[in-house]
Amino acid sequence: MKNHVKEFAKVDIALLEEEQASELFMFHAFKHANSVTNDFKNISMEIIKAHEGLPLNLEILAYYLCDICDWKYGKMHYMN
Repeated sequence: MKNHVKEFAKVDIALLEEEQASELFMFHAFKHANSVTNDFKNISMEIIKAHEGLPLNLEILAYYLCDICDWKYGKMHYMN
């Protein structure tokens, strides 16, 4: 099997520091919001910690949350 399977090099991904991760997530998740409530900041920090600063995870999840929710008014209004 080794003859038929290419070996791939392991790639080290740079993790973001908490402040950088927060900026990235907030930018994509709340891009339409004028201000973000403390509740949303707390939820965001939990998400950031759970994903350990992996930039692609944070960006994709933030886009997803922004697409399914209307964050403009500081409350989660689900869009149909």
